Amino acid sequence: MTFRLVLLGLNLLVLVGIVVLYRRVKQTQPSRSMEPANSQHESASVSDLDAKESWEGLDLTKMHRVNAEEVQRVLTKLADTSVRALTPSERAFLDRMVEAERRSAG
Repeated sequence: MTFRLVLLGLNLLVLVGIVVLYRRVKQTQPSRSMEPANSQHESASVSDLDAKESWEGLDLTKMHRVNAEEVQRVLTKLADTSVRALTPSERAFLDRMVEAERRSAG
């Protein structure tokens, strides 16, 4: 009977030791965090699609004739190729036209 109590005590001591070690290890590990699903980062293709939508939504009738012709030329190029085929200056021009339309509307 005493032998069984001694074994039970040793098992209990080992179990307590394991719990203590587990808690120490858990405290020393840095906590992991995941980035929220709706983060501020978006892929280039999503950004390109958003830009293309805003460019294609431009109202050419409200623009100066020269600007409207240039927008039409760049949009035709966009339709024939892709957003990535546009030069940085063409993208910037279309972005300025979208921004000007937003300012005049609001």
